[in-house]
Amino acid sequence: MTEASGAVIERDGQTNLCFGVLQPYPPACAGGVELAGWDWEAVEGQYEEHAGVRWGDFTVTGVYDSDAETLAVVSTGPIAATPPAHPTGPILPSRCPAPDGGWKIVDETRASYESLNAAFGLIASVEGYGTMWIDRSEIPTVPPGTDPLEALRLNAVHAGLSIINVGVRSDPAGAEARIREVWGGALCVFSVDFTDAELNARVQEIMADHQRMTEHQVMTTGPDALTGVITIQVVHDVDGALQREMDQEYGPGAVVVSSILVPR
Repeated sequence: MTEASGAVIERDGQTNLCFGVLQPYPPACAGGVELAGWDWEAVEGQYEEHAGVRWGDFTVTGVYDSDAETLAVVSTGPIAATPPAHPTGPILPSRCPAPDGGWKIVDETRASYESLNAAFGLIASVEGYGTMWIDRSEIPTVPPGTDPLEALRLNAVHAGLSIINVGVRSDPAGAEARIREVWGGALCVFSVDFTDAELNARVQEIMADHQRMTEHQVMTTGPDALTGVITIQVVHDVDGALQREMDQEYGPGAVVVSSILVPR
């Protein structure tokens, strides 16, 4: 038995649980699984109808047939409301602890928006480059209602407080020295056990097995920039078969498989 929540859309006599939604009116599925035994008159929850199309948001429980690529509906219900998240820190936090005295600009002449872009262009060519992201938690928050052009100006003024995080597999000190040639703002350079080239090659290797991609109904594949772990999203990893394959080929934890239809 599996379960998933999302938009259910009926078009042209076929009802799908959608993995993504296109936004014409009425809406359409951007990938999904066909529902067998769906009955609009029996479902709990609200739905809309226009121009022969019906749609609504539901949680669907059922039995998935991977050969037929259908979900036989057992029960349905409205999507449970979840309280809004209240993050207490940056979305992409810095890997390095804050230096004594806090994050500061070390060279004002290399802390502009142009310098930030120059750093972006350089970092990918640093020896052993693995990953990069920006922690914007030190940039002052733009007040609500600020004119968009003024907001852009304020962000540019404080560009040097963008904490560039760079992971390299070899010689962090050498990488930092090279980046400092163009960037005088906040910077965190740390060691990782992977390179960006290796991760991309691994993703391409996984995606090149077209038979496996089709058999397991792979939806997305890509690396997590913070961890270097490759994530694969499938419709349903039956009995964890694909996860076992990935563990055998690349080692436990190197590739993580997640399912849209989760066991219930």
